[in-house]
Amino acid sequence: MGQGVVHPGEQAVERDDGLIVRGYLYGSANQAVLRMLAEIGDKKKGPGVHKGVKARERLLMGFGHRVYKAEDPRARHMRDRARTIGEKMGQAKWYQILRRVEEVMAPYRERGIYVNVDFYAGSVYYLLGIPEDLFIPLFALGRIPGWIVQVFEQWQDNILLRPLLKYVGPMDLAYVPIGQRG
Repeated sequence: MGQGVVHPGEQAVERDDGLIVRGYLYGSANQAVLRMLAEIGDKKKGPGVHKGVKARERLLMGFGHRVYKAEDPRARHMRDRARTIGEKMGQAKWYQILRRVEEVMAPYRERGIYVNVDFYAGSVYYLLGIPEDLFIPLFALGRIPGWIVQVFEQWQDNILLRPLLKYVGPMDLAYVPIGQRG
């Protein structure tokens, strides 16, 4: 591994091997789904999303996975949480919109395109009051144990890869306590 670049304000890491951990494909598909929910606003408008996707006018995030060619097993659990939390908080409409979009997209299952965990995660995070700028860190938290195990395995094999990062943002900024931030 070589050197990478940390992009301030973008929640992104770009490595010199071309991997960029940012955006809707790397941890923030749940944000895109949440924005789609706000845009749709009502379960009756769910089918309209399908038309935009079919016409290639928009991406539909939260569907498909490079590993899972059947339903993402994590999505089943997140679907249930989205329903339960939405009902408890009196905001079941978000779950209803997601279910309607999922129903409209059902014909794509024969091509191996099913909902993934991100499809329901955004609504769950939102209902729990988690700020959108913490969605990517939450995504990363679940991967930290695997990353640590990978380092241990490399260490056991006497091959420790140390990627280098290059921060490209402003330096030597004064710390501002959270209560004083704008």
